[in-house]
Amino acid sequence: MNTKNLTCPISLTFQSIENMAKEFTARGFPLNADGVREILESFGYEALVLEGILRSPLIKLKLMIDQKARRLGHFTLASQEEAGIYYDIKKLLLDPQGITLISEIVSDYLCNTGIEIDAIGGHGLGGSLIIPEVLSRMQAKNKPIPGFIVRDEVKDHGTRELIEGSLEKGWRVAIIDDVLSTGRTVLKTIQTVIEKGAKVTVVTAILDRRQYGGSIKLLRNGYTFKAFLTVDSSGKISY
Repeated sequence: MNTKNLTCPISLTFQSIENMAKEFTARGFPLNADGVREILESFGYEALVLEGILRSPLIKLKLMIDQKARRLGHFTLASQEEAGIYYDIKKLLLDPQGITLISEIVSDYLCNTGIEIDAIGGHGLGGSLIIPEVLSRMQAKNKPIPGFIVRDEVKDHGTRELIEGSLEKGWRVAIIDDVLSTGRTVLKTIQTVIEKGAKVTVVTAILDRRQYGGSIKLLRNGYTFKAFLTVDSSGKISY
């Protein structure tokens, strides 16, 4: 592998490691164990230590969003807000590497946060894509719990239920959102859960578009909120 003209930071911070990863992938180098080891050894670094940093789930997720889910143009969000950047996280939820990475990040948080939950829920298409994968991961971690999806509206056939899956009165619930903007959809989902007699103990989002104020609304309403990544008005994604 030719690493000529590649830059490598003198001070190894979390941000500089991410910049290295971006430069490597932009030049077509594989961001995997063998590729990372060869590159780092060429710079004289402790390859096994840095390999672990470069393989950090959040760094990999941020890179994946930049490469596969970030689109420029003119878009109307679900909240009816206008935006020049659109983050198509559902594309990652339908990508084998993307859904594996996201479900692992979410399940790790829910297993280790110390917040008691009896079920995991979400809304619409995004929820139906991520909830089953997170439940499977929770099962593998010996923390099996059921899940549910909140529909936009009751269908005129089948069970005619607004909530599909398992949700009982008194249950403590975690809500998972893919992209949070104004919070309108997730607050509507929370209200549906409350009307069922359950309690929302934590809300998570893969990406928080903080400029639209959704996370502030959740916090002001007393909900524990966790965004795995946040993005500002310029499109800069942070941890």
